[in-house]
Amino acid sequence: MSYKSYLEYLKQGHKINITENFTLFEIANSATAIARKIENTPNKLQTDNAVNLIKGILQPVRTFFGKAVIVECMIRNTELNKAVGGVSTSQHAKGEAADFYIKGIKLEIIVEYIRKNLLFDQLILERVGNAAWIHVSLCKIKSKNRKMVLKYDGKKYVKY
Repeated sequence: MSYKSYLEYLKQGHKINITENFTLFEIANSATAIARKIENTPNKLQTDNAVNLIKGILQPVRTFFGKAVIVECMIRNTELNKAVGGVSTSQHAKGEAADFYIKGIKLEIIVEYIRKNLLFDQLILERVGNAAWIHVSLCKIKSKNRKMVLKYDGKKYVKY
């Protein structure tokens, strides 16, 4: 695929709903991919895993808080993962992870809601410089979900 086909995928993705509030666009959208002209169209496995994540975590969060969930990053191909400094084992590469926030809702409140109410693999409150977001992942095989809750300050991970 080409970068041009990736842009077309994003354009068409706005029209294809996964749930009431999420479209295919959220799966592959990446400001870094667009800025660096990196083709980031997901494959079937990544799409299936991302749909599972949306239905299992992101849509329930959206429904509970009644506000838009801003997905900063979900799918990352190898090139994009390297460009953002991701590790080779990143769950973003499998479509199992998303980085997001909700305008006007403290991240700690969202973390607590997910921790107490939803199944997840990793739930990380990340703060790097002035930026902050929630990293959440979900495995399709329920027994693989570790319910690991962490904080990250740009240098180290600690238990939440």
